[in-house]
Amino acid sequence: MVIQRGFFGLIAEGWDLEDTTGKARRGSLPAEAIEVERIVGLFDSERGSGVLWTVEEFSEFAPRALTDVELKTVRAARSALFRRWLEIPSDQKLELTFEIALSNSPSLSG
Repeated sequence: MVIQRGFFGLIAEGWDLEDTTGKARRGSLPAEAIEVERIVGLFDSERGSGVLWTVEEFSEFAPRALTDVELKTVRAARSALFRRWLEIPSDQKLELTFEIALSNSPSLSG
């Protein structure tokens, strides 16, 4: 599943940080952004517990069932980012890029 309207997708669309609270001028967050935030919260809870949850345990609380492959993919990406972060000298910063797929977006031409 490709997620385009999570936090970084909204920022790429031009949302301000304040707008992502759902209480600013843009109003409520899109359903996809809410789903993403709930899933991110579950991954953070899992990380804080120090135990990797099973697919069944994760899906018990997730807004939609996730597959074992999805869980492993997110965990691997998160681990790689944490490793990169730990390798950064304290006087430097970790820069990440986010690319949004424009194939499903309205055309900007014409």
